[in-house]
Amino acid sequence: MDLLLDNTRVPQEREGDLTAQMSANLIGVQRIQEAYARYQDDLIECMKELVGYSERRVRAVVAELPDGEYSYTDYVDGCGDKYPDPLPIKVKISIKGNDLTIDFTGTAEQIKAPINVPYPCTKAAVFFSIKALMGDDIPANEGINRAIKIIAPKGCIVNPTEPSPIGAQIDCQQRIPDAIFGALAPIFPDTVVTAGNGACTTTILAGEGAIGTDSVFIFHEVIAGGGGASKGLDGLSGVQVNMTNTSNMPIEATEMEFTKILARKYELKEDTGGAGQFRGGLGIERELEMMQDDVAYTGLGDRHKYHPWGLDGGKEGAAGAFYRVTPDGTITKMGHKTTSFPLKKGDIIRVETPGAGGYGDPMKREPEKVLKDVIEKKVSVEAAKKDYGVVVASNGVHYQVDEQATKSLRR
Repeated sequence: MDLLLDNTRVPQEREGDLTAQMSANLIGVQRIQEAYARYQDDLIECMKELVGYSERRVRAVVAELPDGEYSYTDYVDGCGDKYPDPLPIKVKISIKGNDLTIDFTGTAEQIKAPINVPYPCTKAAVFFSIKALMGDDIPANEGINRAIKIIAPKGCIVNPTEPSPIGAQIDCQQRIPDAIFGALAPIFPDTVVTAGNGACTTTILAGEGAIGTDSVFIFHEVIAGGGGASKGLDGLSGVQVNMTNTSNMPIEATEMEFTKILARKYELKEDTGGAGQFRGGLGIERELEMMQDDVAYTGLGDRHKYHPWGLDGGKEGAAGAFYRVTPDGTITKMGHKTTSFPLKKGDIIRVETPGAGGYGDPMKREPEKVLKDVIEKKVSVEAAKKDYGVVVASNGVHYQVDEQATKSLRR
């Protein structure tokens, strides 16, 4: 432990993290030992049966699907100035009987930047996607993997060869479920969701300033965004999607621990959810002000160029963005991969996370739902008219649907 801690910048913080992880694993070992002492080899046989059951469940769903090939290509924005062009994540899904093959041939080649996805992480993303579509009650175990054949050519960005940088691979990994959902949408119309924020929008601020026994502070936050809509349901707002699951960081907790950072804004951003009969979830706008000089900013995100897509006539959600706002009000747009950018006291980092795509024709959304969105500041009066054909009248305090104007506009 000492060797690990001596090689970190905030050893006190890391000691807490590592101790918690090791303790949880030790408890897990203890519980398995207790279960085996009670049930002996019956426990092992039950484990084997549970794995077999999960495989059978997936194969049973696949067997009911129409045989054929289903393809989709989604894109990672790129990776900084060195790789400004889009990186395709291409998937072809073949179904024959109860056999399921997911083929990534045609996906971008690995790059010399840290967003390559190691093959085990690709397997995990495929695992998540298939379980999400085929049954949330299917036990999560190796049986799901057994029911899937994955083809990922060596040297592509989702199966890189060594040595290959992988430290920020999550944004690229997030695009795997999006591509799979896009491919299978035609045969899972009732369960598939539109593209969510599809990123792991990360803000890192580091500088001098003691926290406990650590001599520097490193503020690391993953900010949520829009969740995809589906047939019958609006998308959730301000949530993590796909393989990300970090919790909300309240302003109070941030400012108590990181006294050199002041939260100026934290809210859902209006009009970021894609219009649809079922609206996409909203992204978040968060502003953090530096209370001292010499703070290094790193921002990692995606879907700043390629918006979250909608389905069945639903519109795309808003893209994300990073901005620097200086004390004199100058606003500079930052790259979606920005590392160690120097900030001064009074500088503000504004993070806008992507929204999510809408599902279905926006003109079929009930006017009363659009009115509710306007009242809750999820949709502006202007967007209600433009995207939904709903005219909302207001006296500055109360809002109501102008039924005659709406009927005329929606003809």
